[in-house]
Amino acid sequence: MKNVNNLLNKSVSRILTIFLLILLNSCNKNSENNSNFYSKKICKEKVAPFYYNNKSSQSENELLLLCSCLWQKFPEGSWQRKLNIKLHKGEDIGWKIKSFSTIFENNYKICLKELNIDE
Repeated sequence: MKNVNNLLNKSVSRILTIFLLILLNSCNKNSENNSNFYSKKICKEKVAPFYYNNKSSQSENELLLLCSCLWQKFPEGSWQRKLNIKLHKGEDIGWKIKSFSTIFENNYKICLKELNIDE
Protein backbone atom coordinates (compact mmCIF):
# COMPACT_ATOMS: atom_id res chain seq x y z
CA MET A 1 0.00 0.00 0.00
CA LYS A 2 2.89 2.40 0.79
CA ASN A 3 4.39 1.73 -2.65
CA VAL A 4 1.10 2.62 -4.35
CA ASN A 5 0.80 5.86 -2.33
CA ASN A 6 4.43 6.79 -3.08
CA LEU A 7 3.90 6.10 -6.77
CA LEU A 8 0.68 8.13 -6.76
CA ASN A 9 2.36 11.04 -4.96
CA LYS A 10 5.25 11.05 -7.45
CA SER A 11 2.82 11.01 -10.39
CA VAL A 12 0.77 13.87 -8.99
CA SER A 13 3.95 15.80 -8.26
CA ARG A 14 5.20 15.34 -11.83
CA ILE A 15 1.87 16.39 -13.30
CA LEU A 16 1.81 19.53 -11.14
CA THR A 17 5.39 20.36 -12.13
CA ILE A 18 4.57 20.02 -15.83
CA PHE A 19 1.43 22.13 -15.39
CA LEU A 20 3.39 24.89 -13.62
CA LEU A 21 6.06 24.89 -16.33
CA ILE A 22 3.42 25.24 -19.05
CA LEU A 23 1.71 28.02 -17.10
CA LEU A 24 4.96 29.94 -16.58
CA ASN A 25 5.89 29.56 -20.22
CA SER A 26 2.55 30.95 -21.37
CA CYS A 27 2.93 33.93 -19.01
CA ASN A 28 6.29 34.77 -20.59
CA LYS A 29 4.75 34.72 -24.06
CA ASN A 30 1.95 37.05 -22.97
CA SER A 31 4.40 39.54 -21.48
CA GLU A 32 6.39 39.53 -24.74
CA ASN A 33 3.24 40.25 -26.75
CA ASN A 34 2.35 43.13 -24.43
CA SER A 35 5.57 44.93 -25.39
CA ASN A 36 4.05 45.53 -28.84
CA PHE A 37 2.01 48.65 -29.45
CA TYR A 38 -1.35 48.25 -31.18
CA SER A 39 -2.01 51.09 -33.62
CA LYS A 40 -5.77 51.02 -33.12
CA LYS A 41 -5.37 51.80 -29.40
CA ILE A 42 -2.91 54.65 -29.86
CA CYS A 43 -3.37 56.34 -33.23
CA LYS A 44 -5.91 59.05 -33.97
CA GLU A 45 -6.16 58.18 -37.67
CA LYS A 46 -8.25 55.24 -38.79
CA VAL A 47 -5.42 53.32 -40.44
CA ALA A 48 -5.66 49.57 -40.82
CA PRO A 49 -4.66 48.12 -37.42
CA PHE A 50 -1.17 46.72 -36.95
CA TYR A 51 1.29 45.94 -34.18
CA TYR A 52 4.35 48.12 -33.82
CA ASN A 53 7.28 46.48 -32.12
CA ASN A 54 10.12 48.85 -31.41
CA LYS A 55 12.02 48.71 -28.16
CA SER A 56 13.05 52.38 -28.11
CA SER A 57 11.91 54.69 -25.35
CA GLN A 58 9.98 56.72 -27.94
CA SER A 59 7.93 53.81 -29.35
CA GLU A 60 4.52 55.30 -28.64
CA ASN A 61 5.46 58.66 -30.13
CA GLU A 62 7.00 56.93 -33.15
CA LEU A 63 3.78 55.01 -33.67
CA LEU A 64 1.75 58.23 -33.59
CA LEU A 65 4.03 59.75 -36.23
CA LEU A 66 3.93 56.57 -38.28
CA CYS A 67 0.13 56.47 -38.31
CA SER A 68 -0.04 60.11 -39.34
CA CYS A 69 2.44 59.49 -42.14
CA LEU A 70 0.57 56.41 -43.34
CA TRP A 71 -2.76 58.24 -43.31
CA GLN A 72 -1.32 61.06 -45.41
CA LYS A 73 -0.02 58.58 -47.98
CA PHE A 74 -3.60 57.61 -48.88
CA PRO A 75 -5.35 60.43 -50.78
CA GLU A 76 -8.56 61.76 -49.28
CA GLY A 77 -11.58 59.98 -50.74
CA SER A 78 -9.42 57.24 -52.31
CA TRP A 79 -10.32 53.56 -52.24
CA GLN A 80 -7.19 52.96 -50.13
CA ARG A 81 -8.35 55.35 -47.43
CA LYS A 82 -11.84 53.83 -47.48
CA LEU A 83 -10.34 50.36 -47.02
CA ASN A 84 -8.22 51.64 -44.13
CA ILE A 85 -11.39 52.79 -42.39
CA LYS A 86 -13.17 49.49 -43.08
CA LEU A 87 -10.25 47.47 -41.69
CA HIS A 88 -10.05 49.79 -38.70
CA LYS A 89 -13.72 48.99 -37.99
CA GLY A 90 -12.98 45.26 -38.33
CA GLU A 91 -14.87 44.85 -41.60
CA ASP A 92 -13.90 42.27 -44.23
CA ILE A 93 -12.62 43.80 -47.47
CA GLY A 94 -12.55 40.53 -49.41
CA TRP A 95 -10.25 40.11 -52.39
CA LYS A 96 -9.08 43.74 -52.18
CA ILE A 97 -6.81 42.78 -49.27
CA LYS A 98 -4.14 41.56 -51.71
CA SER A 99 -3.61 44.85 -53.49
CA PHE A 100 -4.24 46.91 -50.35
CA SER A 101 -1.71 45.01 -48.24
CA THR A 102 0.99 45.53 -50.88
CA ILE A 103 0.32 49.28 -50.98
CA PHE A 104 0.07 49.51 -47.18
CA GLU A 105 3.35 47.65 -46.66
CA ASN A 106 5.11 49.82 -49.23
CA ASN A 107 3.82 53.02 -47.59
CA TYR A 108 4.80 51.64 -44.17
CA LYS A 109 8.40 51.16 -45.34
CA ILE A 110 8.46 54.61 -46.94
CA CYS A 111 7.18 56.22 -43.72
CA LEU A 112 9.81 54.41 -41.64
CA LYS A 113 12.52 55.84 -43.90
CA GLU A 114 11.00 59.33 -43.99
CA LEU A 115 10.69 59.40 -40.20
CA ASN A 116 14.11 57.81 -39.75
CA ILE A 117 12.68 55.02 -37.59
CA ASP A 118 14.58 51.76 -37.19
CA GLU A 119 12.23 48.91 -36.54
